[in-house]
Amino acid sequence: MKLAFEEILSTKPCVIGRDLLKRGGFKGHLLDENEIADFLGYKIKEVSSDICPEIENLGEIFDTASAHLLPDYGLIIVNRDMPKVHKRLGVYHEVGHETNPLHHAGALSCSTKDLEPTA
Repeated sequence: MKLAFEEILSTKPCVIGRDLLKRGGFKGHLLDENEIADFLGYKIKEVSSDICPEIENLGEIFDTASAHLLPDYGLIIVNRDMPKVHKRLGVYHEVGHETNPLHHAGALSCSTKDLEPTA
């Protein structure tokens, strides 16, 4: 995929995030991850690998990641067994993949260690 220079807003996640909030008209101190995902055309589905066999390799994905972006299905799947705060962080991280033009490479997931503050 070839990107035009004009398509790249920034490589800084905070700039990309601010642009998303502005485009969506989101305001307030507590943002709802479901509303933001919906604005981007995604549904959030909490699953566990043993009850969602239709998603190939889900168990392996959730061994290292708390959430996974499935652009072809319009879904962000979230590991049901994670604490709520980690689920939200995972969703926002996956939203970042969708909004960053440098990350449009298909289904993406990052390991839990990628979401640690030091990373």
